[in-house]
Amino acid sequence: MFCRNCGKELTGTPEICLGCGAKPLAGNSFCPACGAETNPLAEICIKCGARLAEAEAVDISPKSRLVTTLLAWFLGMFGAHRFYLGKIGTAIAMLITLGGLGIWYLVDFIMAVTGTMTDTEGKLIRNWNPSGSEQKTALPMTAGILSIVAGALGLISGISTVALAATRATDILFAFGLAGIPSIVFGVVAIVGGYFALQRRTWGMALVGAIFALLSTWGLGVLAIIFTAISKGEFEQS
Repeated sequence: MFCRNCGKELTGTPEICLGCGAKPLAGNSFCPACGAETNPLAEICIKCGARLAEAEAVDISPKSRLVTTLLAWFLGMFGAHRFYLGKIGTAIAMLITLGGLGIWYLVDFIMAVTGTMTDTEGKLIRNWNPSGSEQKTALPMTAGILSIVAGALGLISGISTVALAATRATDILFAFGLAGIPSIVFGVVAIVGGYFALQRRTWGMALVGAIFALLSTWGLGVLAIIFTAISKGEFEQS
């Protein structure tokens, strides 16, 4: 991507161009696709054929498309992705209707994957890595969210199991209740590890949290482990 105002090549989709201080798509002197000089009235770049009018009109959100897509898939029924994008009103509506009985959930997931979903300011969620840095991605944050969600589910499950056994004191239910204690421990460790992943601190703790997330909720835990493993270099202490 190139700044339309000064032609400087940019990494990711930063809000401000460090070369001229303007918004990257605010100008009309350079092509955002190839960096060639363009006529301010041109609609198409003569050098690469990119449509300049569309590029000028599009405003890209700093929100992560990866996080939006994962939240839409795993927790879309509860509107988690809309809470993340700042769309509180529709997120609550989605939570109450369980994703519009699945229909709204499916539409939002497709929009998230294709990059046609917008944030609360109407900006498109296009970039998988909106941080503007080749070294930093949304993977640690995504892994942290997955670990915390998996841990919370395990924690709720364990507490419910223990509470159920406590209400009916029989030998079988007592043993059943004891089985809920590991779920509580796994959930707490997963949540703590998820916090470290969100902070990009102590990769080992983040990985342990992801492993315990696997023990709490298999599907979320697998993704948490994968994302934590491949983003090891982004942690302060690895």
